[in-house]
Amino acid sequence: MLKDFLLKLYLLPVNKNDRLAMSIGNRISQDHQHLRGLAFTLNNLKNREKFGKIIVDVGCFEGGTPLYFQKKIKDVNVIGFEASSQSYNKAVENTKGKASIKIENYALSDFTGKTNFYFTDNKVSSSLNPLSGNDERFNTALVEEVNSITLDEYFDGQSMNKENILAIKLDVQGHELNVLKGAESTLKRTLFVLTEQSNHNSYEGGSHYYEVDQLLRQSGFKLHNIFAPFSYDPFLYEFDALYINTSLNHS
Repeated sequence: MLKDFLLKLYLLPVNKNDRLAMSIGNRISQDHQHLRGLAFTLNNLKNREKFGKIIVDVGCFEGGTPLYFQKKIKDVNVIGFEASSQSYNKAVENTKGKASIKIENYALSDFTGKTNFYFTDNKVSSSLNPLSGNDERFNTALVEEVNSITLDEYFDGQSMNKENILAIKLDVQGHELNVLKGAESTLKRTLFVLTEQSNHNSYEGGSHYYEVDQLLRQSGFKLHNIFAPFSYDPFLYEFDALYINTSLNHS
């Protein structure tokens, strides 16, 4: 709380320009800047009502990000996906009573079926992709069999399968490309994609930023903003990128 107060105080001279304040804040304090950036973008979007109310949170962990979106973004419905049964149960508990939040116990990928989920000893680095052994900061602690589904197939069975989607947020530790490959139809009606981008080989078969960028550009998206770049000496390790669907955005 003190950190947020001091940051706001420091930014007071530039707060009349929202875009400038966000840009400077992103450089000073990187914590959750990608989520703040998405909230800022959606809350200041012209004619937002025509793009729907749905935010898809892929890798919602214990429900923190769906709660953040509900609190910070005006009038949205959040669908959170969490592969881990343990984290799913906590997410359901943490979002209990929030009618605008729905939590699903699925791993999103480019196929439907059973697959392994690899828990790491720091939890937030867990993934459908096994560790490669190239990163000494975390290790595999447990392997759990989970249910996977494509985003296209999920929405095919829902009443909102024709509705536009405001944003998809991806935090799946190297599995981003697989999720997007399973969302070909869904992407056509999605305005924004906020995705973690990797410049490392911590996961076997893990996505790299240039592969994700190419798929999104081929799907009609354009890079809108970059948040919280993290360097792991001597290279840029990862960052978060926000893409906008140019075929949907006419405002």
